[in-house]
Amino acid sequence: MSLEEVQRKVEHFCLFQERTEKQVRTKIRSFGVSEQEENQILTSLKEERFFDDEHFAEYYVFSKLRGRHWGRLKIKYALMEKGIAVPQISEALQKIDEDEYIAILQKAILGRLQTLKGKQDIYNKLCRFLQARGFEMPLIVEYVRECLKNEIEE
Repeated sequence: MSLEEVQRKVEHFCLFQERTEKQVRTKIRSFGVSEQEENQILTSLKEERFFDDEHFAEYYVFSKLRGRHWGRLKIKYALMEKGIAVPQISEALQKIDEDEYIAILQKAILGRLQTLKGKQDIYNKLCRFLQARGFEMPLIVEYVRECLKNEIEE
């Protein structure tokens, strides 16, 4: 396969959805090109803005926050696994609106609380559930206590 064909296939790969540099590099390598050719294609694609790690990080943060209701920690580790640099991850996470984040946390608590009605050890089960979703422990404790207090008063 010629270098132009490889580049065209990788361009199509990048157009399909947002990609990281690590994902693009892996795709280029799958075609068996030399390291020099790989770097040439990667540089060309980067200059033509077929991929951008900063843009990917922002997109990923908001899609996982709003779509999957993940917390900052789970998003951070998922981005690290995708090869995004820590400064870019931090920058993307700072763009999360705190009020929206708390609202998502509270929605997750209330949703899970409905499935736990009448069961033992609700506090610990809620905390473990929210930790698995990637929310920070101080926020979990604060808002789980608040929600449980409101449930008891009602």
